[in-house]
Amino acid sequence: MRHSVCRLICAMTLLAAANAAYAAPYVILKFDDLEEWSYTDIKWATDLCTSRNAKSTVGIFTYSVDGGAAAYMDYVRSLCQNPAMYEVWLHGYLGDGSIYGPGKEFLGSPYSYQKPAFDSAIHSMVANFDYLLRTYSEHWYGGDQTTVTVFNENPYFRIWWEPTQSGIRPDAVIETDGAVSLESTTGIVEDTATFQQKYDAYAFREFHTLQGHPNQWDAASRARFTTILDFLIARGARFTTPWQYYKQLRGITDTTPPSVPSGVVLTRIDAKQIRASWSPSVDAESAVDGYAVFRNEKFVGMSPTSPYDDVSSTTLMDSDTYRVRAINRANLWSGKSPPVSIAGTASGTPRPPTNLRLK
Repeated sequence: MRHSVCRLICAMTLLAAANAAYAAPYVILKFDDLEEWSYTDIKWATDLCTSRNAKSTVGIFTYSVDGGAAAYMDYVRSLCQNPAMYEVWLHGYLGDGSIYGPGKEFLGSPYSYQKPAFDSAIHSMVANFDYLLRTYSEHWYGGDQTTVTVFNENPYFRIWWEPTQSGIRPDAVIETDGAVSLESTTGIVEDTATFQQKYDAYAFREFHTLQGHPNQWDAASRARFTTILDFLIARGARFTTPWQYYKQLRGITDTTPPSVPSGVVLTRIDAKQIRASWSPSVDAESAVDGYAVFRNEKFVGMSPTSPYDDVSSTTLMDSDTYRVRAINRANLWSGKSPPVSIAGTASGTPRPPTNLRLK
């Protein structure tokens, strides 16, 4: 009897240890298709997550601002300014009226997602929200090898989420098992009992991405999502974002921004092009990932290194001022360098006159 009790206690101890090890997978709530016309539906979901105070970081796929309405822009900005809770990542489809402006169009085949779209997406998010996109994920139709090539060449995207294409640079790939689904079909949240059974069955997996489309949820789906969210909280799910998980995998713990770029020098190439050069920023902890360049305090472009050629559609003036700031791999921005113009010194004061002649 004593041996039976001991065996039972040992078995229970091992089961408890196993449950402790696997009771809290990482979870990303992946809300797709953030658009101006339907953003209030996604806002309902993010507000609910925030109200639960459950460290509920929410990955948001965003792709369009049809008219740039102030309320919508403020909502996106609120997400971008709270990286502890949210991440805005780039979806594989941009659509008409995209926030990303010129260059958003698919080039070549209908699903070929090429360089102008990546570049304009990055530019627009920094310009509008002071936010550098880090994560890319395909739409339901997947990507293609052109997409892979452009992604691999991009110096700012660090994560390709759940790939279906080959050839993606290995350091960027993060893939989950996909065994547990938030929706039974697009726009319909899974029956809560079914979800709970699947989640518990796969609680030993390290990671789950739960994709949802709140702009298609009816009242019943909203109610089921609320129940599922509370279930996940009760199970101790560790809510995270792709970027937070990436930094954890890579051991990035840097909390210090890079040094401010220094020694900015401007060179006129022609009437519509000015080259800005600078001394590199320093970041010993996580390295510098790139630089943002500003003309007259307005963002004009990103560059992985110095120099940057500012090409304008109109004549650039000698009085135009330029500033540069750096961002590191922990996603921390430096301050801006002092303003510099061709017509003046680093402080913006006029240069002394030259070629003086005495009469």
